[in-house]
Amino acid sequence: MSAQGPPLTCHVLDTSVGKPAVNIQCTLSRFLKSADGSPSSSCFEVAKASTNEDGRVAAWEMRQKGVAGKLVLEEGFTYKIRFETWEHFKGETFFPYVEVVFTVKEINQHYHIPLLLIRIGGRELGFGGGDIGIRYRKQCTNRRVG
Repeated sequence: MSAQGPPLTCHVLDTSVGKPAVNIQCTLSRFLKSADGSPSSSCFEVAKASTNEDGRVAAWEMRQKGVAGKLVLEEGFTYKIRFETWEHFKGETFFPYVEVVFTVKEINQHYHIPLLLIRIGGRELGFGGGDIGIRYRKQCTNRRVG
């Protein structure tokens, strides 16, 4: 992983307006392991962040301190990021939040999660006035750095 950046970054784009999704609140949580080593249903909050003017999460505010207060992902553990979309769409959304769950296979990798928000036109999903849908581009990229 790079000395300058965290091991995990995100990029959220609102394709309904063709712009980055600014100020989306993001929470990173880590799942506990079951007796057999699989992820349990229990998790705890590790860090928080919000997307910047470019729609990116480039820095995390730690809830529990890692090395020098920087985000440290642990190999073999499963994590989830919760993207709070309710406020971004001012409550006019079918999905009030999006959760992306992933497992860290190697700690010496950088993980990047892109999220595309899209407007679903012409359908009434129960919230009226221009319904919103969300699509997660199933492409969590991991690339070796260094």
